[in-house]
Amino acid sequence: MDPEGLEASVQQALAEALGKLVIDRDSLGDVGRRLAQEMLRGARSDNRGRTFAPDQITLTFHPGQIALFASQLPKAQSSLAEGLAKAIADHGLELIHAPHVTLASDPTLSSREIRAISWHSRDPLAFSALMDTPAEPTDSPPAGAFLIVGGKRHFPLTQPLVNIGRRLDNHLVLDEPHVSRQHAQLRSQQGKFVLVDLNSTGGTRVNGHVVRQHTLKPGDVITIAGIELIYGRDPSGPPVSTPPYAPPFAQPSDRDRITPLNLRFERDAGAKTSELPKDEHTDEPKG
Repeated sequence: MDPEGLEASVQQALAEALGKLVIDRDSLGDVGRRLAQEMLRGARSDNRGRTFAPDQITLTFHPGQIALFASQLPKAQSSLAEGLAKAIADHGLELIHAPHVTLASDPTLSSREIRAISWHSRDPLAFSALMDTPAEPTDSPPAGAFLIVGGKRHFPLTQPLVNIGRRLDNHLVLDEPHVSRQHAQLRSQQGKFVLVDLNSTGGTRVNGHVVRQHTLKPGDVITIAGIELIYGRDPSGPPVSTPPYAPPFAQPSDRDRITPLNLRFERDAGAKTSELPKDEHTDEPKG
């Protein structure tokens, strides 16, 4: 951890997001230092050495100051949230949620005063402990178990532990902004799958009811941020009417791709490269 480096990165994030909007640049630089220091004071470390930074940030300005850039508040908040997320990641800290930034007015402040506070949206140590709780999976998951994702694709449940969330390192990635980065887990226990909500922001529902933990039965409908996942079990596997799930942003396979190099023309199937016509500019074989 480099406190001075984090301060510099937070100051840079503030300057890039608000530098053209806030009149008093000196106050902005000072609040960057104070915000970084407060984030470090509020950071909490778990027993595995992971340190979680606060994910809720509020900056308050005198009403006259914030009125100068009121029309640009949404863009400024989004830009600052992105900059702070990068600063946090670059300096070895973790977040349980993407930073949420609020820029607000406070009539008790002087015209050149900016106040910064930060806090955790939820207990990061409780989240960490939940993530690290032994899943107690069976040797193998229930045979023929699967999820129908959004009514369009199937996801075979062939592993005893399945992570579901927005982050790309989850087994089942749900590319929707209201899905938490690590939203839920499926844990194979005693021949059944148990759904566990990982302290998500939006919660997890089964058949319309909010759940923290639920033993799934075929036909159960899991809802995460409006996305429906229907749990099924069939010895013959998922229905053929739904194609297999593929993660968002997956690179297409190049196995059957044909490029111009595959179509090189050779005058004679037995000809050597040196016998091919030469390019008059490069003295290399044409093709």
